[in-house]
Amino acid sequence: VQDSIEGESCIYPVSLYTAEVNAAKQLKRLNQGKLPWGEVDTEKALPWVERYTGLVLSDSQQDAIKAVLGSKLAIMTGGPGVGKTTIVKSILKIIEAKHLKIALCAPTGRAAKRLSESTQHEAKTIHRLLEFDMKAFGFKHNQNNLLDIDVLIIDEASMIDIVLLNHLL
Repeated sequence: VQDSIEGESCIYPVSLYTAEVNAAKQLKRLNQGKLPWGEVDTEKALPWVERYTGLVLSDSQQDAIKAVLGSKLAIMTGGPGVGKTTIVKSILKIIEAKHLKIALCAPTGRAAKRLSESTQHEAKTIHRLLEFDMKAFGFKHNQNNLLDIDVLIIDEASMIDIVLLNHLL
């Protein structure tokens, strides 16, 4: 497929172009509408989660939690040791209090295991979450058979290739 980016001509394999265009559309769609957890009073929720978990959140961690809870779609980045896991655990506790169906996933078994261990919640590989079927060579969960969840937390998303991301979205 031939396309143009900022006046620069580009050539894409059809499968990658389709996956990229569809993933972008799905991200836009997912970012619209009401928050599944409704409005969260972070002035109450943050002290509550600190008491509940025994953790003391830094200002930047509190800001990150507020940003995530105020968005349907959020991306958290940061180097090792900045507190990403603490933020995820805190967000999970707050969202769990809203009685929502939550799923956690990662692109690899090792990343899913690490996510499970750090959050004390089951995490699956993306393939297991979507239930890859070897015989049909496709996923059981797709646009015609959606996952029965309200919230999805994806760890190590930078490792996901565009085709798999498109299936997940």
